[in-house]
Amino acid sequence: MSHLIEAAHQRVAYAGGPFSIRQVADCRDGAVQALRRVGRDPADLPTTESAALNIRQSTRDELRLMRRLPRPPSAAEAAG
Repeated sequence: MSHLIEAAHQRVAYAGGPFSIRQVADCRDGAVQALRRVGRDPADLPTTESAALNIRQSTRDELRLMRRLPRPPSAAEAAG
């Protein structure tokens, strides 16, 4: 997430999961911390949790997230 913030992305989405997997949860927590470090509200981070740790499910979940946003993000962070 830090590299996206440093590249001046203002609308970043986060997709990952399942969050019950420690590494995935740690990655999401890192994204939240990166936003806080630059004074941005983590509540403004559109997030979706994938039900399964595989590329097909993750892609579907990411597309679903993008479709529900009023404005598309300029970047997305994905984990899982």
